[in-house]
Amino acid sequence: MGLFARICRYPLRELAIIAALAILLPMVDVMLRSLGFKRMLRLAMAARTVADSQQSASAAELAAARRLAALARAVGEKHLWRSACLPQTLLVVAWLRRRGLDARLRIGVLKPLDQAPAHAWAEVDGIGLDPDADRHRAFAENKQAPSSAAKKLGSH
Repeated sequence: MGLFARICRYPLRELAIIAALAILLPMVDVMLRSLGFKRMLRLAMAARTVADSQQSASAAELAAARRLAALARAVGEKHLWRSACLPQTLLVVAWLRRRGLDARLRIGVLKPLDQAPAHAWAEVDGIGLDPDADRHRAFAENKQAPSSAAKKLGSH
């Protein structure tokens, strides 16, 4: 199936999201490399959220969040400027927080812990948006995640 035929399968709304992701992912990647992980995490988490209301995300919101994460992963893997899971996740977290969801960045390693590849994914209400999240054991959530873990993610 050709590129045009594959693109035509997507609804117009998703095409707009894909276009935005294709533009934003390289920008996030460059910003991550130039500003560093801590600053980028602060920027992503600074986006407004309605977490203070203590409401959980609805099933429709979770489905939309999962779809956004899947699109970000697909664009990150297929784009001419490939991006690792960390820039993808930072963008997804910021995007979801701007939409009012209490999205969080999670970083972990493959289970069992003797395997080293690190991975980053977004969570909403403790639910991993990445289908591979269950294969990883998350580090304890920390306001200032260790920069060594972030450096390992750049190669993922």
